[in-house]
Amino acid sequence: MQVKFKDARLQRRISIENELTKTYGPDLAKRIQTRMSQLQSAHDMEELLKAPGNWKLLKGEMQN
Repeated sequence: MQVKFKDARLQRRISIENELTKTYGPDLAKRIQTRMSQLQSAHDMEELLKAPGNWKLLKGEMQN
C-alpha cells in the first residue's frame, strides 16, 4: 500500500533510521519501522484489519 506523508519533513524523520531514532528514541523507532513495513507490504486496509496488531479504520475525509 502506498503511504503518503503530511510533509517532506515527516517523511524524512520516518524514512531515515538515524532521524527516526533521534526523534522518537530506539524503542518507539523500532515499533514505527515495524508498522511502516506492515503498511507498505499490505495490499489494502482489509488486509491490515485482519493482521496481528491493533489496527483500526479511521473515519473522516482523506486529504490529498
